Amino acid sequence: MIKKVNKIKNLGLVFSNYAWNDRLSGYQLSNFKRYNLIYGWTGTGKTTLSKLFGSIQDEIAVRPSNLSFELEDNQNIKYTQADDYPTNIRVFNEKYVEDNLQIREGKAKAITVVLGDANKETVEQIETDTKELARKENDLKEKSITLRRLKKTRGKSFTEIAKTIYVAIVGGAVRNYRKDNAEKDFLYLQQKELLPDQELDKYAVVVKQTAMPEIDELDMPSVTLESGKNKQIDTLLNDLLKQSRELMSKTVESQVIERLRDNPDIASWVEQGLDIHSVHDSHSCEFCGQPLPMHRIPELLEHFNKADKTLKSELDGVISQLTDVRTALSDMAFPDKARFYNELQNDYEQERNSADTNRKKLVNSISLFIEELKQKKSKTTEQVILKTAISPKAFVDSYNIIRSYI
Repeated sequence: MIKKVNKIKNLGLVFSNYAWNDRLSGYQLSNFKRYNLIYGWTGTGKTTLSKLFGSIQDEIAVRPSNLSFELEDNQNIKYTQADDYPTNIRVFNEKYVEDNLQIREGKAKAITVVLGDANKETVEQIETDTKELARKENDLKEKSITLRRLKKTRGKSFTEIAKTIYVAIVGGAVRNYRKDNAEKDFLYLQQKELLPDQELDKYAVVVKQTAMPEIDELDMPSVTLESGKNKQIDTLLNDLLKQSRELMSKTVESQVIERLRDNPDIASWVEQGLDIHSVHDSHSCEFCGQPLPMHRIPELLEHFNKADKTLKSELDGVISQLTDVRTALSDMAFPDKARFYNELQNDYEQERNSADTNRKKLVNSISLFIEELKQKKSKTTEQVILKTAISPKAFVDSYNIIRSYI
């Protein structure tokens, strides 16, 4: 905000050499406030001062060539006639009335918004936009009338189409296939074209055939978990694959007995025997009847320690669930092609064969995968890399195609 006008030179007689602090007169003016009242006799420079304010940001304003002035704002920053003043200045004086209100032309009512030199252009733009809006409203009205006429014509067309369709299908005069049915069916057409008579006859035969019994919806087989919750085999299989990779890389610390490490079948037999002797508190070998050596049981317990048992138990849990998935896959069956309409049977049979092939491949992969997990049970002290790759995607994709036929 302008705080004061420090000086003005060469602006008429009143402001030929004006200074805010006139030391010669000894009179000092107060700084401008938010609201200021400037008054005086005619010819004392009020209008001239307002024109100066109005010309500060008016690029086309005419100023005396030798005019100079200095303004000062609230931050004590000074601006001269050569500087751009950053704050908008709006002046309402005789010049503003002449430029904007246009009273002489009888257009005083045009000013209805915020005062400013840009107001005239805004009002003119409003007038232009108002005319354009009226034109578009009239255009909309005409198009609405055209739309209603086209809808009416369309309705008559579908009424005739419904008659034609019913006669082509049933051949009777009493109709229960009407305009609404034809319009609804028309929306489902993916490709809209006129059919030759031969094609029309072929599709008429398809429509006339006896309705087939409804086929139950095909759901992805599921497995019941220990928690009692059912889980679809595709989701469960992905979870088990992730868990298997973690278990195969997991190792435990134990005092390895080389004989048992190198012979998994013997290790399994000895581990089972160790559990039997522990349950029955046996002091003699239940197989040969000889007394058990004092050091043998501790040695075996070091080999088959708690961490070893925990890892094997986790492996058994995964193997059990994979076995359930394999069984569910092996037992599943797809609907026979005879349950489908004639025009679908050939395509369905091809997709069913593809899905069945992918199912068998997945079952075989799971079997190989289970064997690798079983071998890991004899190698709990080392990391094992899985060799069998399982991807249920091919089966799931073909299975979903089969579902689309039902």
